[in-house]
Amino acid sequence: MTFPAFLFGSLVAILIASVFHLIVGGNLSKYITYLFFSWFGFWLGYYISIRITFSVWRVGIFDIGINIACSILVTLLIYWIDKGSDENEDSKEKD
Repeated sequence: MTFPAFLFGSLVAILIASVFHLIVGGNLSKYITYLFFSWFGFWLGYYISIRITFSVWRVGIFDIGINIACSILVTLLIYWIDKGSDENEDSKEKD
């Protein structure tokens, strides 16, 4: 993989995390968490797309369809896990 391809993939992952954060809201620490896990999900999708022969939307060396799907799924999973911690903090503040 070339450096420009790595930058392009990271840029797509940052865009996904930024749009997700814009939709769900939150503070800076949540945004950084979404950035990291979106990036992780994108590169997990890259690894999966190399291992399987199914292709959704090929752009250069990336199968962008699978990469974006994995990035969104991982980010949604982290949002779902993190949402439970917010509810616990809110209940502690009310007590």
